[in-house]
Amino acid sequence: MANRFALTYHNFTEMKELINKYIGGVQKHRLKIETLTPVAIRNGEILSPLTDYHIEGNRLYLLDTDKLMADIDQNNWLDDFESKVLEYSGNHSGGTETNAKKKNRFIADFLKEKGASIKSYLKEENARNCQLKSEAEWVQLHSTIKTENKAYIPGSSIKGAIRTAIMYQWLTDTEEGKEKLASFLDTNKKGIENWAEKINRKTKGNKNNAKKKDEITKELKKEETERKAELLKLLHEFEEEVANAVFGKSEGEYNASTYFKISDSHVFKISDLRIASLQKKYREDEELKEKRKKEFTTSLQEFIDKGKETVIEISVSNLSLDWRENRGCTYFAKCIKERKQLDKVFEAINSLSRDFLEFEICRLNAFKESEKSKTSYSKENLDIYHNMLENLYNQLKENNLNSAITCIGFGKSIFMNTVLLVIRTENYGIFTNIVKVLHASHPRAEHFPFSYYATSIDSQDYPLGWVKITDINKDAYQQEYDLPDFKRANLEKDSIIQGVLLELNPIPKVQVSIDGEKQYLNANGLSKLKKESGVIPQIGATCSLQITAIKEGEIKDIKIIEV
Repeated sequence: MANRFALTYHNFTEMKELINKYIGGVQKHRLKIETLTPVAIRNGEILSPLTDYHIEGNRLYLLDTDKLMADIDQNNWLDDFESKVLEYSGNHSGGTETNAKKKNRFIADFLKEKGASIKSYLKEENARNCQLKSEAEWVQLHSTIKTENKAYIPGSSIKGAIRTAIMYQWLTDTEEGKEKLASFLDTNKKGIENWAEKINRKTKGNKNNAKKKDEITKELKKEETERKAELLKLLHEFEEEVANAVFGKSEGEYNASTYFKISDSHVFKISDLRIASLQKKYREDEELKEKRKKEFTTSLQEFIDKGKETVIEISVSNLSLDWRENRGCTYFAKCIKERKQLDKVFEAINSLSRDFLEFEICRLNAFKESEKSKTSYSKENLDIYHNMLENLYNQLKENNLNSAITCIGFGKSIFMNTVLLVIRTENYGIFTNIVKVLHASHPRAEHFPFSYYATSIDSQDYPLGWVKITDINKDAYQQEYDLPDFKRANLEKDSIIQGVLLELNPIPKVQVSIDGEKQYLNANGLSKLKKESGVIPQIGATCSLQITAIKEGEIKDIKIIEV
């Protein structure tokens, strides 16, 4: 009987290996995403304090607008309502603090005048924690992406970060990539240089001829508009060439992403969301800062709070035919095929983030030094921002190949989206000329980027979008656990054995040792156990397991009875 089982088990294992080799299989990676700073991935929805939300203390409530408008119509209040809206919305930028306060209590005041109460229209269950520096900032509210009113991180945001990082790594680390970049720069150097020189001449004329200053400024803006479109087209075409070289061109239904799929994350709790003021921080001299303030309207932003966690899943095809080079998936295919893990992906993400942070920290140090010179730069919030970047950089240095730190969503730097950072590193002269063309009318083009977005929490400003990604499975599966070994011949239904919890969702998975070999089994009973004991188990915890089904020595079903 034992020999018969051994043969059966051997054949089954061999067959499984053949299936994975020739038919294919999918390797799944469960990734934990931790928000290091507030994260906002906008869904395009903008809410107004006049019709969509109401702030009471430190809570922001969405309004049941359907019920509200139905009651306004039924009670013949529509004309009065429209008149009040026009009266309160005269200054769309928020205006004075007085106007802002009026806007915030608009609905409450209007209903009170009509003998009604706003409480009957508040969606209490969806209230958000809301902390504002001043009531003057109670203006338009930008929402973050949700499904069934619950926020999540789209798989496309993580895929975009991976795409940019892999392209960056190819350009900086491979001979093919370096040659591609050098060729692009050599081909376009002269043209970009000529554009920049033309702008320089006009800029000098602007400085030396006060009478024609307005006229020259208009010419610069025209030049900026015309050349900017050409330059952006040039950069976009280069990025597409790089993407085709790294990920391969689409062939019919095929492209690289077909065999590298990223799910949307698990949803966050309502309590994980916050509302705060969104501001634009300028790293320029005081004069320019005051002028540019007028171009940005402070608003509110809904975001996933810092220190929150969720999970996504990456599915990678194990079939070598899916990754064959003749399908065009060259560099990326090798990254996946050779390492059989996400090490190379994490390495690429961390490389881009590390270079960006070094660049930003260096710039901020230069700003601080410039305060000692005749040109004074605004110091507001620079120290806080600098410390946060230093902290992120230190976390990167401590990272292993099992995790990565990157920036996603609204507010991330342009350098986390494009090839500009690698151009800057490779040839600073060309980079400077590119910036001059993109910002021809700006008097401080050499100091690009000029600003960053931040949101305020507990009177402290935070940059947006920084997250840490960790491969949960790899971390748990690669650890060595001191487990008791059980003999297959002694196992039967209702036998109690010990194992280690490796996964919690969507199906709990445990590791056990049978006849000296590690086995990974799906396990039931965890939800019931958590409900009865109130204990929330952790990955890596030792647990007692009851065998509920076994056939010819092979465990078919097992239940967690204690953690």
